Amino acid sequence: MNLLKFNFIAILFIAFVAKIIAQENQAQVNIILIIDNELVTSGVRLSFVSENNKILLEQKYTAGTALEIDLNWFEDKVYLAFDYIGKADEEYKKYHYRINTLKGYISKTEFLILRIFNLDKPLFKEAYCKAKDEYVFEIENQSYIMQEPQCKEFVKF
Repeated sequence: MNLLKFNFIAILFIAFVAKIIAQENQAQVNIILIIDNELVTSGVRLSFVSENNKILLEQKYTAGTALEIDLNWFEDKVYLAFDYIGKADEEYKKYHYRINTLKGYISKTEFLILRIFNLDKPLFKEAYCKAKDEYVFEIENQSYIMQEPQCKEFVKF
């Protein structure tokens, strides 16, 4: 009987430790998207994808909704990929984003602010005159800010 009790307690202990270890490799993050200085509240499907385009997580974006992210994904390169339909001149245009996402952006933080500026807009092209890509992005969380160098200042959301 004592051996049965010991085995039962050992199994419970191992399960408890396994749960704690699993939680340490998980992050809950609120992602806030700001595209072209406007808050995006919904209408976007976010995907975390590996370097070989394997979808790790796909979820409908709503501002303020936390995403459950497995930090083990970040042992390799991980990208946040999504499409967005925005206004370009007087017409609507579909933009595609693929942003290299580092573990430091996600871990040990409750939020991640992602600002994207499309360089087909004159205001942003002038502000980020040294940029070579179709868009620039800036990232901010509780302990980290990554900004692109600007040629001209403008008021950011």
